[in-house]
Amino acid sequence: MLVTSIRILASLLFAVVVCVSFLAFLTASKVRTTLLEPSFYTQVLEENDSYEIIQIGLISNIGDSEEVGGLRNDLGMDDHEFDNVAKDVISLPYLKTQLDGIITGVMSYLRGEVEEPQLFVELAQPIQSIRQASLDFVDRRIESVEQTNPTTPEEYAQEAQTLIEYLESGQIPPSAPSLANVPTPVLENALDQVLPTLSFLDPRIAASLEAQWEEVRTEALNQPDSPEAMKLAARAVVSPYIDEAITEVRTHLDDRDRFDLVEAAAEASELTRQEFVEGADAVRDPINTLHSVGPTVALVIMALATVFLVLVNIPHRTAMIMWPGITLILTGVVAIIVSALLSAFIPEASSEICDDAADFVCEPTLDILLELSRALGNFPLLPSVALIVIGSLGSAAAILMSMDAVSSSGPRPPSSMADNKPKEGW
Repeated sequence: MLVTSIRILASLLFAVVVCVSFLAFLTASKVRTTLLEPSFYTQVLEENDSYEIIQIGLISNIGDSEEVGGLRNDLGMDDHEFDNVAKDVISLPYLKTQLDGIITGVMSYLRGEVEEPQLFVELAQPIQSIRQASLDFVDRRIESVEQTNPTTPEEYAQEAQTLIEYLESGQIPPSAPSLANVPTPVLENALDQVLPTLSFLDPRIAASLEAQWEEVRTEALNQPDSPEAMKLAARAVVSPYIDEAITEVRTHLDDRDRFDLVEAAAEASELTRQEFVEGADAVRDPINTLHSVGPTVALVIMALATVFLVLVNIPHRTAMIMWPGITLILTGVVAIIVSALLSAFIPEASSEICDDAADFVCEPTLDILLELSRALGNFPLLPSVALIVIGSLGSAAAILMSMDAVSSSGPRPPSSMADNKPKEGW
C-alpha cells in the first residue's frame, strides 16, 4: 500500500514537471522568435500608423517645452504654424530611423549582444534643420506682409524701425515699406538712418543686425523691388533667438549632439548610471538565458520527466503508458487554456497604461501588447494539439493493453467429467 502511494505521488510530481516545462518551452520559444526580434515591434508600429501618432505627440510636447516653446513665442508662431515647421524638423523618415534604432538597441542588449545598453537619439539633423525651418518660416511671413509707400527718407527709416520692433517682439508687422521705384539717393539716405535708431534693441539682436546690415543695404539697393533685403534683416533679428534655443537644447546632449536615453532614465529614477545599468542587467540576464538555452533546457526537462514517469510505474505496463498519455493530454489542454487566458488578460491589463501615460505613448504600446497577445494565443496551438494526439494514442494503447490483460486472466472453463472421475482405488 505504501509503495503504491509513493508511486502515485511521484507520478503526479513528474506530471506537473512535464506540464510546467512544456509551458516554459512555449514561453522561451516565443521570446526567441518574437519578443526579442526588432522586426516584430517595427512591423506593429508600421501597420498601425504609430509613427505618425508619435510624431504628433512629440511635436505637441516639444512645443510646450521651455527651450522650443520660448523660440516659438519669439517667432510668434501659432499652433498651426508651429506644427508645420516642426514636421519639417522632425520628419517621419527621421523619426522612424531613430525609433527603429532604439528598438534594435534594446533588443541587442536583452539578447546579450552588448554589455551595456547604448540608446541614443541622434539630434544633429533636427538641430541643423531647426535653424533653416525657422528662417524659412520668417521668409514666408515677410512675403505675406502688405507693402506701403513712404515718400521721404525719414518715413522709410521709421517704417524700417517699426518692422524691426515687431520682429524683436516676435510679431510680423502688418505692413512694411516697399523699396520699388524709390530714387537711389533717397533709399541710401533712409538705410543710413536705420542703424542709429536701434539702440533700444537687445544687444545680441543689435549686434546681429549690425553684422548683417551691409548685406541688407547692398541687397536693398540692387533689388529694391524684391523682399530679399527685408528677409535678410528679419533673419538677422531672429537668429539670436534661434541660437539661444539651440544652445539650451545642446545642454542636454553629448558632444555629438546625441541625447542619452540611459542617462535620462537614470536621472528620472534618481540613480547613477551605473546603478541603473546594474538594475537593467538583473532584468536582462534571465531574459538572455531564456533566449539562448531556454527552449532546449525546457524540452530536456520535459523529456526526462516523461521518462521518469514511465520508470516509477515499473513493472505495471498499463500504468507505464497510461500516466504519460494522460499527462500529455492534460498538458496540451492546459497550454491552450493558458494561451486563451493570456490573450484576454494582456489587453485588459495593458489598458491601465493609459491612466498615466500620454496618448502618443499609450496607443502604440497597446498596439504592441495586443499583437503580442494574439501571438501568444496562436503559437501554442499546434504543439499543444500534437501533445493531445500523442497522449490520446498512448492512453488508447494503455486501455487496449488493460482490456487484453483482463481477458487473458479470466475464469478457466470447467474441467471435463473424465477429469473429475474418481480414480480407481486399490
